[in-house]
Amino acid sequence: RARVRFGDDDVAQGPARPRLMVWIVRAATSADIEAVRAVAAAAWRDTYDGLLRAETIEAFLGRAYAPEQVGRRIGSDAFLVAIEGEQVGAFADAREDDEQVHLLAIYALPAARGRGAGSALLAELLGRFRGRPIVAEVLVGNRKGEAFYEAVKRRGLQNARNAAILEA
Repeated sequence: RARVRFGDDDVAQGPARPRLMVWIVRAATSADIEAVRAVAAAAWRDTYDGLLRAETIEAFLGRAYAPEQVGRRIGSDAFLVAIEGEQVGAFADAREDDEQVHLLAIYALPAARGRGAGSALLAELLGRFRGRPIVAEVLVGNRKGEAFYEAVKRRGLQNARNAAILEA
């Protein structure tokens, strides 16, 4: 896994892309559990196909995205959803400790990728945790995840030892 760190105002930098949408980002609620599970399932199957075995993907989804697990994470973490129209198109799950904020998950529906949902979620997290570094891990070989972090990097990240780093 590669580690990624984010700081203030990095997501907002760089030129706008023509396909960007206006996303409404808000805290997830228990009413979002099924939508979050659907985003996770679609994103995991699309992202990790050919990288992980299908059984591994399904077993992980069954454990990490079981309704009670998602509900627990919504209640305890900084768990955000990005809404387009009436649909949850992406989500982010972050948890802080004494030193930093851990971005545990950030996933978008395959059709929503590249349209600004991830950047909107990161911008909200950066605002909520102003001054705190945000770190994330991406599975080496996960080209979709790496491409997302590379796009964020072009807007302000700096590379250090296989990790993109933004300081607050």
